Amino acid sequence: MNNENEMMDWDDEISQESSFTLLPAGDYPFIVVGFERKKFEPNPQRQSKIPAGTNMASVEMEFKADDGSTTRVTENLFLLKKMEWKMSEFFLSIGQKKKGEPFHANWPKVLGSSGKATLEVNTYMKDGNEQQNNRVKKFLEKTDEQVDREFDNKMPSQPQPQQNVTPFPGAGGGWK
Repeated sequence: MNNENEMMDWDDEISQESSFTLLPAGDYPFIVVGFERKKFEPNPQRQSKIPAGTNMASVEMEFKADDGSTTRVTENLFLLKKMEWKMSEFFLSIGQKKKGEPFHANWPKVLGSSGKATLEVNTYMKDGNEQQNNRVKKFLEKTDEQVDREFDNKMPSQPQPQQNVTPFPGAGGGWK
């Protein structure tokens, strides 16, 4: 049973530490462990190229290195014509789309899908300190030889609750 969202009391014992792992840049298999439909809300203190209210799919993936270490990366797929290439790249990676063929995304089947992507190490500043994390540089096309054996049991390292995959109210039953 997942107790990740269990509330703690002021006097409870605290024992869990950060489990963040930074993987070196390279190609890694992943499994989608979280998926949520959202609307983009830009940071009011920054200029954004993405319009407020844009539909986006927030996709959380667990990447696995050869040594068994894992890390999680969240990628936002914006439903904008200028970002259509990125959605195509993602759906090619998880095997839903065939190269050169148009298709309609099957969003409910994204959760649990697997693929492969190139990760890069992203360096940024936070509160005056240099930080690093992994970021998807490119999703790699799933080939005929590539099967879902990259993840032996297709389960993330820790169980996750079912994600929100219902359409927005008034969205006409889903995205197209």
